[in-house]
Amino acid sequence: MAIEFRQIQAADEARDAVVDLFWRLRAWPWPTKEDYYRFWDWRYSALSEGPPSIFLATEGGTAVGHVALYYRNFRLGTADVRGAVPGNFLVDPEHRSTLVGPRLANALRATVRSGEIDALLAYANEIAHGMFTRLGFRDL
Repeated sequence: MAIEFRQIQAADEARDAVVDLFWRLRAWPWPTKEDYYRFWDWRYSALSEGPPSIFLATEGGTAVGHVALYYRNFRLGTADVRGAVPGNFLVDPEHRSTLVGPRLANALRATVRSGEIDALLAYANEIAHGMFTRLGFRDL
């Protein structure tokens, strides 16, 4: 089956698919799926200055990869900087040796190249950090 990649602007549109992915992989430390939904609702309404963007990889309608982009405004000297912080980067273990992770990471990079944001500020776990640096992202 082909993997489909999409950028979603309305968090509610991706809510069930992403919560199902995180619940299936027990990616968050909560004991019930209802807790996952509560965490999703808080996270996707509180962490971004404006609606976050969601990058979703699906196969046969099932989410196999996800990363969100939370927008933030910064000031660097006298310049206003529109930045973003990625979060909840997760790829199903069965798809980690494919291009799902790199494609999601490159989708984030495309937001900088298109001028949508000025800077991408990522802090990642060891696996994501290795992938980001192999793809040309730089450490600060």
